[in-house]
Amino acid sequence: MALSLPPIVTGIINGEEEAWSTACTMLGAYYQPEGGPRSAFDLITSGDPYADDTILAGIDIAAMTALGVRLPAATVDRLLADEELAGLIAQIPVLTDLVDADDEMLDESSAAGRTWQYLTSPEGYGLTWKTAEALLARVRPALFPVITGVERKALGLDKDMPSAWIQLREALRDADARLAYQLYYLIQTAPVWSELSQIQVL
Repeated sequence: MALSLPPIVTGIINGEEEAWSTACTMLGAYYQPEGGPRSAFDLITSGDPYADDTILAGIDIAAMTALGVRLPAATVDRLLADEELAGLIAQIPVLTDLVDADDEMLDESSAAGRTWQYLTSPEGYGLTWKTAEALLARVRPALFPVITGVERKALGLDKDMPSAWIQLREALRDADARLAYQLYYLIQTAPVWSELSQIQVL
């Protein structure tokens, strides 16, 4: 099912100058240090040049608090020490953007799908969707979005993962991946960190 994209996004797809200018201004304000909780979530780092950003670490748990996600200390300790979880995350491609992810990377049997199930099921951690989304977005920001309930409803996204990931991927791929290309150029044009991913900007 096609998503219900807001006018500014359809304007970007169509190359409308006003939409492009507005998006650049909004992104610049959003990703300023004082821009708000979401910019803090996306940009906070440990400052350690030798840190491995591809694995779950304490800094990711700290960043999640910017979105109002707070976990009990026992859950944090378990997450950080969980070798099964670390093994699942390690199987998820590091450098793949959502637009380039094939079904085998996103379906229920994939490492991403199994990680989601492990995090959210009662047999695993029983985390809320918001918490699981935030955790995955921290370790694979090019692949996984953080979507609020309001955004999910407005976009017409499925209520299930990984089908919602696939819906977003198809929106990025539609019309010869025009949205994905436009988001890439928007990142290069707007006054933001050039390593932001397409899905972060969207």
